[in-house]
Amino acid sequence: MQYPGRGRHWSLGQRDILAAMNEWAPYRLEDLHDEEHRAAIEGIPLSRAKTGIKALVLDVPVEEARELVEKRRQAGPLPRYLIRSKGSIGRKMYVPSTGMVPRTWWTNEEVGHNREAKAEIKALTPGTKPFATPKPERLLERIIHIASNPGDIVLDVFAGSGTTAAVAHKMGRRWVTCELLEDTMERFTRPRLARVINGEDPGGVTMATDLEPKIDRVKVPQKNTPEDMKDAVTLIGRVLQQEGLPTDDIAALTEARKLLAMRNKEVINWRGGGSFRVARLSPSCFDYDPNLDLVTLTEAATGQVLVESVAANLNFRLTPDHRYFHGVRGAMRLVVVEGRLDRAKVDDLIAHLADGEGLTIAATEIDDGVRQYLRSLGRGCRAVHVPSEIFTYSSAKEQ
Repeated sequence: MQYPGRGRHWSLGQRDILAAMNEWAPYRLEDLHDEEHRAAIEGIPLSRAKTGIKALVLDVPVEEARELVEKRRQAGPLPRYLIRSKGSIGRKMYVPSTGMVPRTWWTNEEVGHNREAKAEIKALTPGTKPFATPKPERLLERIIHIASNPGDIVLDVFAGSGTTAAVAHKMGRRWVTCELLEDTMERFTRPRLARVINGEDPGGVTMATDLEPKIDRVKVPQKNTPEDMKDAVTLIGRVLQQEGLPTDDIAALTEARKLLAMRNKEVINWRGGGSFRVARLSPSCFDYDPNLDLVTLTEAATGQVLVESVAANLNFRLTPDHRYFHGVRGAMRLVVVEGRLDRAKVDDLIAHLADGEGLTIAATEIDDGVRQYLRSLGRGCRAVHVPSEIFTYSSAKEQ
């Protein structure tokens, strides 16, 4: 008897399994009253085991079944579901017609090595010392190919020499990459990506190696690949190593090997195109004082830096051309006030609102009564304190 493993179940329904087994020998359904055994396998109390579960049982004597199985095995081609020689059940797996299943071991011949990666960087930035452990483009190509599709976004948070972004761009992916050191960005990352855009990066996966017949008049058959012909050449070579082959056979095989012989050719995978933007991280406006358990403003939190930070945190779009307000979100305007916000300042700002507009005022100081006054105006206006109501953090929250 064969049962699924603990915590498992058959991958097919009973009707399908019965049909598959009947391709080898006659089977029938029979209740074996094996609830106790099934409960033990599943690790459940006997009271929870289902009753009336029928098993697939041979409908002929075992010896007759063995003869039928062997006869079916000799007849071929075999059914999809197999009875192996030791009695276990298996399923035929077909070799994919395109691509291959990723393996856990990738050789230098397949994906390159550090020396190849250093050579790629030297070619892009002559006279500079390459990174200690650069990654070859062929390695990143395989990883990106397995993990994404064209149009997907590839994120590399340690740009370095820009290999990941460069390969992602050449493979039709969108990408975001980050680099902490500005010197690295200006010397390596940005120039490399600019060359990719301009089609001036001939290395890495820009060029690929393909196979073509050595004899120009020979063509690869439609249902075959250049790799098939290369394998055929290898096979013929092994046959020729056998002793005792007639002279005529050796001559015919040698001629066939010449006709099937392949050679490497380079093809262009990338010709340039696309674009990218460089964005710089704004100075931090907020800090945290653990002694006071309080969020504070940094020295950089002033002027346009503070305006942009507040707008980003409150999800407002900047309006640099507006005379009075710094941002907008729908019908809500934003203004950032460095210093004291009192009723007089509120009245001055409210006077510049258009009909149907509301106002969010972010201020570093807010007088008592200002919030209540804004609510009384009935226009959806509000005041928020910078930074305590913009960027909230507490050690108690972290715990």
